[in-house]
Amino acid sequence: MNAVGGNDGNDLDSTVFLKALKNGVLITPAERMANPQNQMPFTQNDTLTLCMYGGGKPCKYCVSMYLDHQLVRGAFDGCDYIDVTPFAGTMCKR
Repeated sequence: MNAVGGNDGNDLDSTVFLKALKNGVLITPAERMANPQNQMPFTQNDTLTLCMYGGGKPCKYCVSMYLDHQLVRGAFDGCDYIDVTPFAGTMCKR
């Protein structure tokens, strides 16, 4: 997934990439597309890890989770959303 982009120079310098892991295993675009409506099934025992990396200038992202178009309340340790600021050369993992 490509969150923000530009075609100037190295993509890691100007783009933030978002990867999702289900139970510690990377969810590939092919897996997402193989499921109806580009969705992945989860159970209460599954975990979802989001990883953001790349980017040049730090920028704050507000991340929330939706299930069937409804906000998942308290999805992030009791909060409805988290603020994430990836810095160049680092990976944010939540």
